[in-house]
Amino acid sequence: MAHRKNDIRRTQIDGHTILECIDSESHNSFSLIPDYGGSLNSFVCKGEEVLLGARNEKEFQDFTVNSYAGAQLFPFPNRIKGGNYTFDGEEFSLPLNDHPYKNALHGLIYNRPFKVVDIGASHGRVKLEYRYRHDHGGYPFDLLLSNTYRLSGNTLSIHTVIENLGSDTAPVGHGWHPYFMAPEKADVYSLEMGQQGYYVIDHDLVPTGELVDTFGASDLKPIGATELNHCFVLENGNASKVKLINSVNGREVEISTKGYPYMQVYIPPHRNCIALEPCTCIPDAFNNRVGCRYLKPSEVWELQFDITIKA
Repeated sequence: MAHRKNDIRRTQIDGHTILECIDSESHNSFSLIPDYGGSLNSFVCKGEEVLLGARNEKEFQDFTVNSYAGAQLFPFPNRIKGGNYTFDGEEFSLPLNDHPYKNALHGLIYNRPFKVVDIGASHGRVKLEYRYRHDHGGYPFDLLLSNTYRLSGNTLSIHTVIENLGSDTAPVGHGWHPYFMAPEKADVYSLEMGQQGYYVIDHDLVPTGELVDTFGASDLKPIGATELNHCFVLENGNASKVKLINSVNGREVEISTKGYPYMQVYIPPHRNCIALEPCTCIPDAFNNRVGCRYLKPSEVWELQFDITIKA
């Protein structure tokens, strides 16, 4: 059986290499920014761009840098209140990068250089790795992070493996920050997800600890004028599906996850995209411990995140 042919192309934006994998038969494609946290920059399916990403220097600054479009979130997604947490009886402080809020935001590797360790062009596969070795004093642990991105038909999959290479147990969280394009505005989209509620946040956008179930299944069909910046608890936990449906043309984006029991949903003020962020834990997990994983020495943790375009 002949292998499907794929092309790998490299371009430059603002001094960063964009690595693009293109299926020469379907013309579906995805692109990454390896030296900027292994960021997921684009996914083109059936001739349409699915994700908000950078195509020039201005978009790189506006989207990738300032809005964390496609960012990989590790060792914690979302926020750590005040950048401070206590672990194993010791206090740690993380860099504050959540302006104007004084929190640590989206981890420590979203702009770090990943190494390309494998390109299987004929299989639509790219593998990246990053060795986090006490990069910051606020998180003094030693872990290996690897991502395998694979394009198969109308599905883009990301398989993540996190291994603790150190001698100490490490608190760990992981997530992704893709913005899905909503050219007709978010208002006409419907969001389907089995969810058990969402966490109330305070004025610093950090959970208060209160879990509220007020979004019924019909409340987001369509989204309408609803403002969203909520962390939802998914019903199926470690194996979940979330659907974003365009009521104008019927196009459906299905997000399937394994190991991500939470979904942060955010709609920016301009409402021309929707962030659907699979997360292993809720915001401020190093403090509230909800969903935080404590990875023992030599322990390996595997996660999966798929995007499938239908209709």
